[in-house]
Amino acid sequence: MVTPPANKGADDAYHAWAPGITSSIPPHLKPLITVFQPDNSVISYAEAKEAAQLCGLPETDLAILHVDRLIIHELLLRVTSDLYVPDGPNYADLGISLRSMVDTIYQRHMIPKMDEYKHTFAKVKAYIQKHLQDILAESMTSQVTTDRRLFGLLPGETKQIKPDDEARVAIWKDAATTAADNTCIASCYKALIRLGSAMMGRQGRLIADQNMIAELASRLVFHDYGSVQVRKMISADFREAVIAEGYRFLPPQQKPVVMNTKGASAAGKSTLRPKQRQLASKINTSWEDYAVISPDYWRKYLIDYDSLGDDYKYAAMLTGYELTMIDRKLDQYMAEKAAAGTMPHLLIDRFRFDSFDTNAEGDYQSSLLTRFGDVVYLFFVITAPHQTVERAWMRGLSTQRYKAVDDLLYHNIEAFTGIPDLFFSWSQVPNKMIHFEFLDNDQPLGEPPRTIAFGTNKSMIILDPVALCNIDRYRHVNVDAKTPEDVLMPLATPPYQFIQSCVASLDQVTFADFHTADVYGLIEQGQWRYFNLRLCPKNKALTHIIASLGSVDQATHSQASDAGSLPVFDARAEHNHTVGQWADGI
Repeated sequence: MVTPPANKGADDAYHAWAPGITSSIPPHLKPLITVFQPDNSVISYAEAKEAAQLCGLPETDLAILHVDRLIIHELLLRVTSDLYVPDGPNYADLGISLRSMVDTIYQRHMIPKMDEYKHTFAKVKAYIQKHLQDILAESMTSQVTTDRRLFGLLPGETKQIKPDDEARVAIWKDAATTAADNTCIASCYKALIRLGSAMMGRQGRLIADQNMIAELASRLVFHDYGSVQVRKMISADFREAVIAEGYRFLPPQQKPVVMNTKGASAAGKSTLRPKQRQLASKINTSWEDYAVISPDYWRKYLIDYDSLGDDYKYAAMLTGYELTMIDRKLDQYMAEKAAAGTMPHLLIDRFRFDSFDTNAEGDYQSSLLTRFGDVVYLFFVITAPHQTVERAWMRGLSTQRYKAVDDLLYHNIEAFTGIPDLFFSWSQVPNKMIHFEFLDNDQPLGEPPRTIAFGTNKSMIILDPVALCNIDRYRHVNVDAKTPEDVLMPLATPPYQFIQSCVASLDQVTFADFHTADVYGLIEQGQWRYFNLRLCPKNKALTHIIASLGSVDQATHSQASDAGSLPVFDARAEHNHTVGQWADGI
């Protein structure tokens, strides 16, 4: 447990619903955002703010990090994804081990070569600047050919014209389509397009100073193409450092297993880890072969919490943008590993707004790390929104990572809105084995979560339909609530949308008793095929849910029963693929 320094005052005046932190960084703390601190950045917050007012991009996108800071980014993501990091029984143990390994490699193996790295990166910067200047010079003029003259008998004239600002941005967009991926040219065009579009939106035009445009665009390229070059620059030294320190590279897997835990912030996702460790063993994989992707553990390497005095509760927020930067670099690096055939097993535990996004082709085709799994386990943690507020407070007291109440409540809206899309996109993936499990984590401290539904691909077994309906219930949240009683907003209609969508979208939905695993209902292709009222748990809310899923034809069920085709499933075998509590003793 981390104990706040004595000079920071007692937390007695605060509590879960008044944690002493707002959802936005106070103005006086913005210069302390990690990408603007002098030890990390070439420019200050004030300079970045001035540039932002000129070009329309966010201040944080206009930082210029020192090469030693970019090296730290690479070490954090590579230790996370390449090496076995010992964990322990406590939440903080993994982070302590990870940060220690990063620091050892940095201090012993990177700092002694820092002058060499700076010299090399200076050449990379000059290379980027030259490409930007060349592109800007080329787009200052364009050639046009006039129509043929003298009744079409003479060829038209070729003239040089100066395109307007909108035309210049259009030229960059056209050129970007032919630029090879992951090259300096491609990154330069991408930066200029983003900068130019933002500047046109802010100023209505591009500024006349071409050197200024190149300088601003270079900041975006440094953290894109430049970061890739830093990765290449330290790669051999990183490998030598790992060997010298006796660390263990994670073995590549021909058929990687990916475990991905989804839920709102502070829903208790990390508490599943001991059960996921047991699952790894049950499916004949070694826990020591999994990369644990949990970027929150990076925060304490990015900022000294104790340096903030009474503002220590904002430490996590001050690392937010830099954490996102590294997280996106990790996504890129994992794609490189997948292409090279060096992907390990993965356990993913991170909350990121876009981590619930699906594109038009489904989440499998998106940028999420889950796509790299041959076998995928999806764990959806369902925790009452007011509980996430109270758990976040307790987590803050032990780890110093605090969140504002309205942020936490909004995260619930985002999570419970995104979970259905994420689930249905993955349930349709034809070429992977998809295991999914929905877990009710509204349990007393120390008690395991309850498994309320599970299945594979397009087949689902529901053990607690009432709890499953909370996926709909928990996204109707008052983000301005000041007490637990004020969190959930009244509903105009019953919260049956998700369970109805399961019936409509999945091939088979089975209803079984949570305690006994006895099957009392079966829907196939959207139609009831079996229902046994005698085995159905007596619950008024459940009765309403069953009724909402279509008419139950008793004659059909009697015929199924008489034919000896009562639906059953092997509960003992299914326990080998679930982590929650259900049907104890089976």
